[in-house]
Amino acid sequence: MNDVDFQRMSKGIDTKLPGALDTLLSEVNGGLWFEDKKSMTSDEILDAIASCESNKAHGWKQSFIPFACDDVPSTYLVVDVGSGSGEGQVFEFDIDDGVEDDAEPVAPSLDNYLEVLRDDMLNGRYEYIEDCGIVEKMGASRK
Repeated sequence: MNDVDFQRMSKGIDTKLPGALDTLLSEVNGGLWFEDKKSMTSDEILDAIASCESNKAHGWKQSFIPFACDDVPSTYLVVDVGSGSGEGQVFEFDIDDGVEDDAEPVAPSLDNYLEVLRDDMLNGRYEYIEDCGIVEKMGASRK
């Protein structure tokens, strides 16, 4: 993400980006796979926020910052910066269904989400399949 993208992002989001997301966008502005969801560019993030807010997507919160989505996009991985856990918990948000009120977070923070995914990849639990993403290997189990 260059300086222009960063300024546009700062104006489009009313809150400070979580450190891990700021770093992710600074180093690689989109294109990484998080299982079946692809990381979004800063422009895609702003477009998704605007779309969800203007279409009044079911259960959308202003504290959500999407960072990855499926190829439609209809399902996002979001950081809830208003969740009170410092860097924000990670949830899966579906445009039609939102996030269930009693839904467990995917991860307690984006830092944790990225760390667990990295560890699982290094342990050979996942493999990359073109146009599909990072998928769990058959028979792979957590150690």
